[in-house]
Order: sequence, then structure tokens, then C-alpha cells
Amino acid sequence: MPNGSRTEGKEGSIAVYKRGQGRGLLEMARRNAENIFKTERLRAEEPEETLPRLAEKLALKNFPRRIECFDTPNIGGSYAVGSMVTFLAGKP
Repeated sequence: MPNGSRTEGKEGSIAVYKRGQGRGLLEMARRNAENIFKTERLRAEEPEETLPRLAEKLALKNFPRRIECFDTPNIGGSYAVGSMVTFLAGKP
């Protein structure tokens, strides 16, 4: 295997890349796994825990009771679309 070593076992194999394209892919996989872990952990929290933390991070006097998020992607001007998500008391 170029630029790395491989360990094989009964259940599968693990590739360890030290440089090159394989190293970049492993780093991207690590970041993706970390983001999924953080997202799942936050999803498990109750709004009573999350909203005060959000207020603190945004320097708000009170925590938000209503949050609206808009997305209007620019895809070259044709067939433009948009979406909105609303959270009330921390729940979608």
C-alpha cells in the first residue's frame, strides 16, 4: 500500500496513511465523525439546556423563544428556491 500500512483482521482492516491523498481523506473522515458526534450530543440535550447557552454565546439578555432560519441558495439565477425553518421554545 503506497504511503501507509495496513492491518487486517477478521472484522475488517484499518489503513494508516502518513501523507498524500490518503492522509487528507482520513483527516476529512475524522472531522466528519467529530461533527456528527457533536450534532448528536446537542440533539440529545433539552432546549432548557441549549437555549441559555445560545443566548450566552450571542450575548443576548434573554434566551430566544423563536428562531427562524432562512436559506436562499444562489444557483446562477434560474430556478431560485428558498427554505425556512422555525424553532419555538427550542423545538422545530
